[in-house]
Amino acid sequence: MSALAQHASQSTVDPAREGYVALKVFFNITEQWQCTPEEQRILLGGVSRATLFRYKRLPQMELSRDILDRISAVMGIYGGAQILLGSLQRAIKWIRTPSTDFNQESAMDRMLRGSLMDIVEIRRYIDGLRG
Repeated sequence: MSALAQHASQSTVDPAREGYVALKVFFNITEQWQCTPEEQRILLGGVSRATLFRYKRLPQMELSRDILDRISAVMGIYGGAQILLGSLQRAIKWIRTPSTDFNQESAMDRMLRGSLMDIVEIRRYIDGLRG
């Protein structure tokens, strides 16, 4: 094995640790957004109630690519909205405020349609406004 390949294999993220960190961030964000457990389940792709409560115990476990992508998009929305709107409080209010940009739905309403693409659409919207 080359030195570069050996270094690359040593610097890989532990998938179980990555899952733990992703879930911790997700639950912190959705708590600030005042999401219900049902909304959290939807944002995570419709996981079962049992799975949601297992995730809330913050296990070190490997998550599916879909769930990691969903959490990544939620993180981008959370951070991008704060930058765009200038404060955490404004960003939290914005996430649930109906908008003409979303056909009188809020960003949260759109994300709660359930598909990854709905969440990504909100992320792209924010990224587009930020330039």
